Amino acid sequence: MESDAEEVGGRAFEGCQNLERVKWANGMDIPQHCFADCEKLKEFNFSNVKKISRCAFEGSALTSIHLEGKI
Repeated sequence: MESDAEEVGGRAFEGCQNLERVKWANGMDIPQHCFADCEKLKEFNFSNVKKISRCAFEGSALTSIHLEGKI
């Protein structure tokens, strides 16, 4: 993710078959179905996430998350 990105639309990465890990920038919300069906997505850094919408990771292979700072 570019550090100057301000918004990501719903389903933006849905079905990205080669996406394996993500570090989310700028404290943005994760919209609905953003990473749905990303079957290789196993690692996500949630340190900068403010809100996770429903079904954001539905069908992903998420097995590892990173949380830093305030929860």
